[in-house]
Amino acid sequence: MQQPETAAVILGGGLDLITPPLQVLPGVLIQAKNYESDLNNGYRVMAGYERFDGQYSPTVTPFYAIPLSLVTGWVVAETITGQTSGATAVIFQISTAGLYITEVVGTFTAAETILGSTSTTSQTITFVYLNVTLIDADEFLDVRYNKEIFLRNKITAVPGVGSVLGAFRHQALALAVRNFDSTNARMYRSTTAGWQQVAASHIIYFDAVNQFDLLIQGVTINDSAGNNATLVGVSRQDIGSNTGYIVVTGYTAGFANNAHIRVDTAHAITISVAAAQVTLLANGKYEWEQHNFTGGAGRYRVYGCDGVNPAFEYDVTYNAIVPIYTDQSNKSIDIPTFIAIYRNHLFLAFERGIIRNSEPGNPFLWDAAAGTLEIAVGATPTGFDSTAKALIIGTARLTQALTGTVAETFELNIASQNAGARAYTMVHIGTTHMLNDFGIQSLTRTDTFGNFADQTISEIVQPVINQLIDTVVASTVVLRNSIYKIFTSSGTGISATFQKGQVTGFIPFDLGITVNTVSNANDEIGAERILIGSGTGFVYEMERGRSFDGAEKESWMRTAYAYLETPNFRKKFQRASVGVVISGKATVTINADYSLGSSDVQDTRTIGAKIDGPNSSFDAAQFDTAVFDGRLVATAYLDLEGTGDSISLII
Repeated sequence: MQQPETAAVILGGGLDLITPPLQVLPGVLIQAKNYESDLNNGYRVMAGYERFDGQYSPTVTPFYAIPLSLVTGWVVAETITGQTSGATAVIFQISTAGLYITEVVGTFTAAETILGSTSTTSQTITFVYLNVTLIDADEFLDVRYNKEIFLRNKITAVPGVGSVLGAFRHQALALAVRNFDSTNARMYRSTTAGWQQVAASHIIYFDAVNQFDLLIQGVTINDSAGNNATLVGVSRQDIGSNTGYIVVTGYTAGFANNAHIRVDTAHAITISVAAAQVTLLANGKYEWEQHNFTGGAGRYRVYGCDGVNPAFEYDVTYNAIVPIYTDQSNKSIDIPTFIAIYRNHLFLAFERGIIRNSEPGNPFLWDAAAGTLEIAVGATPTGFDSTAKALIIGTARLTQALTGTVAETFELNIASQNAGARAYTMVHIGTTHMLNDFGIQSLTRTDTFGNFADQTISEIVQPVINQLIDTVVASTVVLRNSIYKIFTSSGTGISATFQKGQVTGFIPFDLGITVNTVSNANDEIGAERILIGSGTGFVYEMERGRSFDGAEKESWMRTAYAYLETPNFRKKFQRASVGVVISGKATVTINADYSLGSSDVQDTRTIGAKIDGPNSSFDAAQFDTAVFDGRLVATAYLDLEGTGDSISLII
């Protein structure tokens, strides 16, 4: 009897829609959805996302169990308080054995009495189980699911109508903008109670300067008529100019034309236009940056633009929007579409084909004498990429690079004559990448003439690119996994994984929600936070949990047909083993297909099996003919029943 032969197929390479079947590597994919190429080869299921407004995360927030001898009288959603410790929590489920709680603040102590806020029921507890259930591992999954539903239902959409126009994480909070009506939009910030409208700020113009150096952010100003306000922003039109504007919060009345603005009793400036509230026009599309221009503590701010309003600064300390006018004499056209920080300058791009830079270290001064330039780029800008040695400027037709450190040394050159960028697709991952009609382009620095070279890196998935290119609305980089993601308005898109500057695979995804904007920024501890502004008014956070905001996530992939070096011979396939790295629990189904899907070949029946990872409660489990164990790399053994010249696995 002929001995069975074995062959190893290393999974990796992503989707390949171009290479002929006999030439394609057996570990790549010919169909896939919601998987990603892993940094260390192989494929990983795409992470989930969840709605966000600053309240407790449905997936990250832990839950606890309090065993009780008497469970009558307690009410779901009421707050309990420890009468000794002062700790609080919220009940989300009541079982026959006790209470399940979440949103815990403080630490409950043994043998203390807990009191309910609604039912006013009280009982002495003996112990609080930390993030475990009262009975067994199966109940843990059910209770965790119910906890997520409970917390998810508390999270609300951004107030307003239509799509979220922009969402951005900054330190410990997030900002979001949505239309209030057909004319105006409003900005909100996340809090532990949900979205809260950003406080109203007022702009006041002046035309006479007496003691300008008195106008320091945070100082209290007055108009000598009993009206006060807090100064949060100040800008002169030019160096030494007597004209400009200030922005204040806490304004209620006064500050009329010709009034003197004073700090204590000292006259600082004279008002030329009475105070007016800062408003946002509707229907912008927000781009964001965060930066500390001075280097001083507490000066880390948000900067943004949207194409219909002037650029702005948002200050967390004063919770205020401060407009940034680059040309105070032509405010109607001072509506930038893209924003970047380069060499400590604030750069803004305008639809009319120019870019402008602020004075270095001062985003509010736009005077040529202070180092401000207006540079024509010859076409409508479609994005920025700020790199260590150049500011890359995209347009639909070509890409340009601004080098230098200050206005005197700035030099604009063409980086790529033929490679432009679709709007909102330019990112930095190793080097500049962007999407255009040729596909995904990579722009790299070289020692050749022009100092840059471009190449298309997505030919292998060009059919997918062709389907999505006309509806692309956003892109981002998932830094922790080195993945470039491109999004369409319908929530579909494609991910590209990079390793050491080289793409290792493309795979399509479908989020199941409409998308308008995507941003990636660091929070207060430096962790990246990726926020989606959806078409339904919700803000969603990516790379969170297992599901798509509680909905089932369909993830599958189909490997290329492996001929195992003998394409002209039919083979009887007896067994396949698939290595799976897992944490926790998962259910995986595997099927095999033969001979390029020929109907003359019998398929292997689908195997559905539970996998228990190293953190699960069971060491081994056997379902049908697939066996998985609880090691770091679980192995699924699949008994095969087919004969053909090639084999493909559907996972």
